[in-house]
Amino acid sequence: MVIAVTGGTGFIGRRVVHQLLARGHRVRALRRPTSRVELLQEPPQEWVSGDAETPEIWERLLSGVDALVHLAAAGVANIGDVFDAVHINFPMHAHLLAAASKHGVRRVVLAGSCFEYGRTGESVGDRGLREDDRLDPVNVYGAVKAAITLITGPLSRDLGLETFLMRPFHVYGPGELGSRLVPSVISAALSGRRITSTDGRQIRDFIHIDDVADGFARAVEARWPAAVGQSGVSMINLASGVGTSVADMVRLITQTCGRAETEIEFGAVKHRQNEMWRLVGDWTAARDLLGWKPTITLPKGIEALVISERARREGRS
Repeated sequence: MVIAVTGGTGFIGRRVVHQLLARGHRVRALRRPTSRVELLQEPPQEWVSGDAETPEIWERLLSGVDALVHLAAAGVANIGDVFDAVHINFPMHAHLLAAASKHGVRRVVLAGSCFEYGRTGESVGDRGLREDDRLDPVNVYGAVKAAITLITGPLSRDLGLETFLMRPFHVYGPGELGSRLVPSVISAALSGRRITSTDGRQIRDFIHIDDVADGFARAVEARWPAAVGQSGVSMINLASGVGTSVADMVRLITQTCGRAETEIEFGAVKHRQNEMWRLVGDWTAARDLLGWKPTITLPKGIEALVISERARREGRS
């Protein structure tokens, strides 16, 4: 198959491109002038230069492809990014679906987010969040993703698309932005610096990037599930199903790095505004529809990251 990919140089996108190439697909990836293409394990066969929100690019990206994996999005790092999140992501998504239909692309795989669930994660008890649970986002990014979800079904149905909307939970692994939880704690622990954290009572569902990329690749290849019927979209959680407190994650990383748990300064970091206290996913739909399951345990994933970072620091990689 020929697969078009937007966001192919991002954290998730790089691993998705690698998975698709490893499965024998031909990949045509969109890149911006500022994209760090050197971070890819293996480059795609074709590059298209431009921005995903630019209509002139869509014909070059989508002509003659069998499926579209859409990962490009404007995030919200601070309040100044709110305008971009609303005015770029929402119309880009709608127009790209229309362009895919126009160019005869039936299979579309989109990146949603566990942040769409928001507060609902705290109200379902000990079970994992299911795809049909209520969306109750607490931040702009989650709200935009939820709005995109709400229009994806009607749009896909009207445009004749087979759309998988993937909801990754808390993705970690090689290539993650250094300011995020896992790489920042690894860096502090290996550098001998202070290891700081909130009180760590937030419960998260950590899922390795390679398992997430495998889920996206399976969605590209999967038969369209009859159970979806005419809704136009199949929503899929990519999660481990295991809730881990941030405190336990910080302890695991610290111990794996050879530092003592007593060195962790819990409570030194304030919680974010509108903190979500529990986000754990149920991956039954991914198993039933894609034959997918998480394969990389948290201890193994963290151990591999620590070994890799140690080797990098010692100049062996």
